[in-house]
Amino acid sequence: MGAVHIRSRETKSGRRYQVRYRLGGRGYALLHGGSFRTVREARQRRDLIAGELAVGRDPRVSLELLKHALGQPRTMAEWFEAFVESRIDVHPKTIDGYRKHWKRIGREFGERDPLTITPADVQAWIVAQARELKPSSVLSFTGTLRQLLDYVDLPDGNPGRHRSVKLPRQTREEPRPPSGMEFRAIVAGVLPKYRLFLRLLEATALRFSELADLTWGDINSADAQLRVSITRTKGGTAGQRWARVPKPLMDELEQLLPREDRTAQERVFAGLTGSGVRASMTRACLNAGIPNYSPHDLRHRRASLWHFQGVPLREVQARVGHADMSITGDTYTHVMIDPWDDEWATAGDARGREGEYAQGQNPAP
Repeated sequence: MGAVHIRSRETKSGRRYQVRYRLGGRGYALLHGGSFRTVREARQRRDLIAGELAVGRDPRVSLELLKHALGQPRTMAEWFEAFVESRIDVHPKTIDGYRKHWKRIGREFGERDPLTITPADVQAWIVAQARELKPSSVLSFTGTLRQLLDYVDLPDGNPGRHRSVKLPRQTREEPRPPSGMEFRAIVAGVLPKYRLFLRLLEATALRFSELADLTWGDINSADAQLRVSITRTKGGTAGQRWARVPKPLMDELEQLLPREDRTAQERVFAGLTGSGVRASMTRACLNAGIPNYSPHDLRHRRASLWHFQGVPLREVQARVGHADMSITGDTYTHVMIDPWDDEWATAGDARGREGEYAQGQNPAP
């Protein structure tokens, strides 16, 4: 059953009353039903939407007809919902990212008619974001705003892409992955439920989401490998690949759950969240008196170890799932790290067989 409610917001032009609703339960996205200067107007819109929901109709149809009848322009919030619904070409996680970005974009532009937004407005918003966010984050949020304005297709062009709009300067930072001693301190300091996950992350150089979404059906115990489906690779550009796992870690993985209790689609690390892992790592780093490292730094560590241990760059590229070898080279070849301060270096797991993971030649189970 859908639901509708009113919330009040302070804006530059004064208090506004926003009507928001869902087409179903909490699993449905919140939709924008209108913004009004008075409570009376908001209640009228709320009652209209509630009536449509009660008889099983989508309120968006009636709202669109009403808007055309009144000659009202669509707000950016309404354009955003249409934009998200149109993106059938992207992964659901990309949609989640759009919605996270919209929380910040919508504060400034949600009630605006796109026709009234100028390059100066966009620049002022970028400057405000740069006071709170890293340059890379500002670039990402601005990218979403630009895509939305592209979708609107304004007659005078996209104000977010105007030549006068400037982004904050980005200084490229070389990755500094943890040393072997630091990594061992992290593993010892995190909550026990995260230790195997982090050791696997470091040993395989998988992305966080690739390992977090691993299912029991992706495990090839006989050959000590994990399958990374194309649906879980970043952008789906590198294709499916297989990640070798040191046998001691595979044995620990096998002990998590009896085989008779597994289903192929069930996640191995069900219930694990990125925020939980990062918070535990932050606490472990603080207690150990070392820099604050993230799960992604463990990916940098393993790929750098492979490079300095003599694994060909093309093979490193295939193992980490980069679509372009230049990304691998630019990211990992300049990292300074002791190549033999590695738990698996003497076990034969670090070197591997050259070419085995070249694109199109992944070892099949």
